[in-house]
Amino acid sequence: MTQVGYAQAIEAQQQFIFYSLYPIKIPKSKRRAVGEFLSRANYGMIIGNFELNFDDGEIRYKTSTNVKNHSLDADTIKQLVYTNVNMTDEYLPGIIAVTKGGVSPVNAICHS
Repeated sequence: MTQVGYAQAIEAQQQFIFYSLYPIKIPKSKRRAVGEFLSRANYGMIIGNFELNFDDGEIRYKTSTNVKNHSLDADTIKQLVYTNVNMTDEYLPGIIAVTKGGVSPVNAICHS
């Protein structure tokens, strides 16, 4: 599945954010289960986190950095994007298993 990514710079707070959007919208009937899966996935993550929009079923992964005391260089951007894409790839099978395969969030996270 093809993922879409986009960057956002918030100049007032001197932040750089990169998002990856998942290619599927989560059906309303599966949002609680996927929300639990994502909460379990987020626990202990150091760089980035998953977000689920409970209104429309959109999932995205966010990585960000504060650039207040240093300049934003290509290596920093590369690391944020690389981490972001790797995490979205790693957890997509679990999201699909919960959404379409009827797998519980606990079992899906154990296999991610």
